[in-house]
Amino acid sequence: MPQDGYRDILDNLGNAASSTFNSFMTNAARFYLGYIKARETEDYLSKTLLSIISARQERSDKATVSVLYALAVELNILQRILVSHFDIPDEVYAELRRKARAEVAVSRKGAQIESVQAQMFGGDTGWQSSSQNGAI
Repeated sequence: MPQDGYRDILDNLGNAASSTFNSFMTNAARFYLGYIKARETEDYLSKTLLSIISARQERSDKATVSVLYALAVELNILQRILVSHFDIPDEVYAELRRKARAEVAVSRKGAQIESVQAQMFGGDTGWQSSSQNGAI
């Protein structure tokens, strides 16, 4: 293999669905063989694109989990600061927690934004969902 081809592969490992040179070459060979064997190129490319999108989605999911974990830690710190500063009684804290869980449970069930707002704020808040204000 020409040196510049090898260098290009190494430079683009991060952009490919491969983490090593060998996996890159394996994927390249599979792609080319699939291209040669496919009766219609669109059928093979669709499967290839789906696998690439799936790999990128998996990386995105891992990053999201990492960010959510960091957020949970920061919220826990904030909660501890607030509880200790305001000396909130256990029964008041338990009631706040119960209400918060109920609000989150409603939104987790896929309720429309309007019904979540109504439960959280007791009625019309003047907010519009993205479908109401023309946003996508």
